[in-house]
Amino acid sequence: MKSALLEKGFKEEKDRDHKYYFLYYNGKKTSVFTKISHGEREIHDQNCSRMARQMRLTTPQFRDFVDCPLQLPQYLDLLVQGKHIVQRTLKIDKTTKKEVVAHCTSCKLEFVGVSQIIIEREFEKHQCTKPKNV
Repeated sequence: MKSALLEKGFKEEKDRDHKYYFLYYNGKKTSVFTKISHGEREIHDQNCSRMARQMRLTTPQFRDFVDCPLQLPQYLDLLVQGKHIVQRTLKIDKTTKKEVVAHCTSCKLEFVGVSQIIIEREFEKHQCTKPKNV
């Protein structure tokens, strides 16, 4: 289970009683997580359904995630479709000699700068809010 989580974008965080695994998407921590008790060697059916809910999956999808038929791209597609994570990209609208104009495809926030590199850095720091109506 641990290796499947780590291979598919989750990072481990420990506390006294449990190991928490949070999904990181586009370099940012999401609210998608699961936890495993320190001493747990087998995952029982009740824990499977609990972990599946935490990871925003059905129990059969969770089993596919662990056994590897459900790969990271498909898992991310399920999370985006279920609106558990926001898929966002930077779209360059126009480039002139003096400025570059771009916007976030999720929330439509506009970025204006003197170079694409500067805009991409600002976009990496950007935290999307609810998508705006256009």
